[in-house]
Amino acid sequence: MKYQLKTIECVNALLNDLYINLRKKVNYWSKLTGQTAQAKMGYIGQHLVSAVTGYLGGKSGARGKDLIISDTEYAEIKTCTRIDQLGVCKNCGSPVSPVEERCSLCNSTNIKRKDDSKWLINITEEEPNENTLDDSEDVLTNIIKPKYFFFVLFEYEDIGNKNSPVIITIYRVNPRNPGFVFCMLDYFYKLGHKSAFNMWPHMLKFALCHPCILYKSKIENDGRIETLIFEPDNPQEVIFDDLPRFSQSKLVKDNSAGILSEYGIDANDGISVTKMLKVIDEYCKENNISNETKINKFSKGLYKSSVSSIKSDLNAKGRRLPSVFDEFVDSLD
Repeated sequence: MKYQLKTIECVNALLNDLYINLRKKVNYWSKLTGQTAQAKMGYIGQHLVSAVTGYLGGKSGARGKDLIISDTEYAEIKTCTRIDQLGVCKNCGSPVSPVEERCSLCNSTNIKRKDDSKWLINITEEEPNENTLDDSEDVLTNIIKPKYFFFVLFEYEDIGNKNSPVIITIYRVNPRNPGFVFCMLDYFYKLGHKSAFNMWPHMLKFALCHPCILYKSKIENDGRIETLIFEPDNPQEVIFDDLPRFSQSKLVKDNSAGILSEYGIDANDGISVTKMLKVIDEYCKENNISNETKINKFSKGLYKSSVSSIKSDLNAKGRRLPSVFDEFVDSLD
């Protein structure tokens, strides 16, 4: 049967062929050989984004342009799978395969199932220029060249339930969103681009990238697929609410005054981070602040101090931020 891209039938057929059936076979061989239960999920994520959006890939795998949108536009695809991660026995500390119900060493069922995988973002040049210095800020401009970043996430609905359904979500992020830009500037000038940036699903920095969901499905243990969201052309905003869930963030605590200032809320020295975040939630709701505005204000308050420090350090060395970031940096003044 020939499938048509950008249809649910196409997406379901792809998931059956490249995910459901493949995973069953990989798990069988994992039990037999003791090898990993993963099957290069990053490439399956790329196939899935093409099936959902209708855009073809650049045929390059790990390098090059992951998704060709037009003659001049492309997108990057990042896949994170929290399925089939290696667990650990809480009794003896031995590794436990995701298909094992007991520790093979001590026979304990006291198993910690891990779900801490993340998306890795490398700030590098797709086509390196020999005239670009390895530590030059020119390298940083690559992060906003793609039209979009697509983040694919495979995770269990309930990590503690061996028979839990698998949830697959595709998020779309515009790399010119302030939260994404400020996050990358902060990372680049603190740690450089030698190592990948860890973007954690469901955490604050990703929420500030203003992600939208274009696809979401649930795969039951028997292989049935339930499509929950299929909006390739009109992705659904991820609502930035219930802010107290981010109350443990040191970054929020250190920049609480700046965050409150962005919303025009007077800072109270005695206010806790949890209370502050509740106040912001209530303020935005009462004043009908849009989701995008709420995110952008929070991003500016969170990163203003860091970006200002970066500018000062560069100026002292006779350098400056690349001009492509001027509009973002100027918005902080």
